[in-house]
Amino acid sequence: MTPRLYQDLAHLWPCLSPPEDYTAEAQIIHDLLTEHFGDRRLNLLELGAGGGHTLYHLKHHHNCTASDLSPEMLAQCQALNPEVPTIVADMRSAQLNQTFDAILIHDAIDYLLSIDDINQTLRTAHDHLRPNGLLLVAPTETADTFEHASATDRHTTDTHDYALTSTLERPHTPHTFRLTLDITITDRATQAAEHITDHHTCGLFPRSAWLEQLHDAGFVATPRETQLTWTLFHAVRP
Repeated sequence: MTPRLYQDLAHLWPCLSPPEDYTAEAQIIHDLLTEHFGDRRLNLLELGAGGGHTLYHLKHHHNCTASDLSPEMLAQCQALNPEVPTIVADMRSAQLNQTFDAILIHDAIDYLLSIDDINQTLRTAHDHLRPNGLLLVAPTETADTFEHASATDRHTTDTHDYALTSTLERPHTPHTFRLTLDITITDRATQAAEHITDHHTCGLFPRSAWLEQLHDAGFVATPRETQLTWTLFHAVRP
């Protein structure tokens, strides 16, 4: 089942996780692109771009294209980034009829629940990259470092206060973790509050499995350490 946050609740995304929260990770991605290609404007594709909050920063440096399985999320992306082309497609099987200098897949890859899904996605990326193209893959969690955790983020608009509590748990099923989002929306004028819970099932694989699949898909890949908590794989198409 597709989480509600990517369907009927997609309009909440800019309030729960605003673009300014993505400044640091966008800078890390831009720095890695510059390290590989030098300081030039690239044709960049994000698979699983969601609301386009990372591309909001990267579009100032690169020619960006956004692809996602959710039309509702891409509508948010287009509202935020009207100059960025959007394409509704499944990252496992997309055929975009063009190639790119670089491809980014961030936390959308968390929703792949099997090794076969990962392999299909990495092959899709390989097919859409030019020679010496760079793929950056950044799953939120890996099995090597996963820990149960809970954190709350709060944001405010002129009319409402938003609280988003994210809880990570490891269920009794192999290769998955559960992300539970508890959302509270409070009307600032009346103090009336609405509570929403949205459940997400995500894939959880060790670094060795990611590297094996990247190599199998034709990449020269290494994990890269960053200042942020997620793991990032730097993969070059020869």
